[in-house]
Amino acid sequence: MTERTLADVIVERLTTWGVGRVFGYSGDGINGFMGALRRTDGRVEFVQARHEESAPFMAVGHAKYTGGVGVVTSTQGPGAVHLLNGLYDAKLDGVPVVAIVGQQSRTVLGSAYMQEIDLNALFKDVASQFVQLVSAPEQVPMVLDRAFRTAKATSSPCVVIIPHDVQSAPAPELEQLHGIVVTAPSWSAAAKSPRGEDLAAAAALLNSAERVPSWWARVPGTPARKWLPWRKSLGPASPPASWASPTWMRTCPSRWEPWGIWAPRPVPTFWAIATPSS
Repeated sequence: MTERTLADVIVERLTTWGVGRVFGYSGDGINGFMGALRRTDGRVEFVQARHEESAPFMAVGHAKYTGGVGVVTSTQGPGAVHLLNGLYDAKLDGVPVVAIVGQQSRTVLGSAYMQEIDLNALFKDVASQFVQLVSAPEQVPMVLDRAFRTAKATSSPCVVIIPHDVQSAPAPELEQLHGIVVTAPSWSAAAKSPRGEDLAAAAALLNSAERVPSWWARVPGTPARKWLPWRKSLGPASPPASWASPTWMRTCPSRWEPWGIWAPRPVPTFWAIATPSS
């Protein structure tokens, strides 16, 4: 029987967070993780892209259509670099994605070893909410939990970097000791509601207007193809580029908008922002 490794702990933690599919491209930097995925016998599906650069876009689409967290994996060095475009897509679209990235063994970090680059520096902008290099097996469950919580809470990409030798290390038995943080794999959104005076001000603005065009954005939980129904009536372009929107902006004294957008002149505007955590 194969000894249970830290990579198995990673996969178990992913399933606890409700992950049933991982996108990526295999490489020696994530051999341990790939082996653990195979040992699940299909409980966690691995979808191999033609190229690492495609994988994060697949994870973004998966998260948008399912309402969950997209998970992507890649090897170190060039494989990690290829994740950037898709992770920026997740960041700018406000989509929760967790990237599990391989790295050279801890014993050679800092030696300019093959395909070794500073992954923390590489991802510090795109994963500005959370990026962490795992330096000990006992750290992995806590780091994964923080990555998923942060991705869900901020609707942004988070990156967990796991060296080769950490992936293949024996699975630790965690206890609540000094220097070890034991966490639970759970998160729930905070309940949010607008202030009464803000609702009253918005209602007064809308009730006093003569013509109020409405642009609708995403309704939480709806598929991506239904996020922007105004495209059907305004045409295939974005609102500022469509023929109807300049007319609305010139002739309507008030607007109901899902987000701030370019306007040729200042008018009273009520902005309704719909996000996954609303």
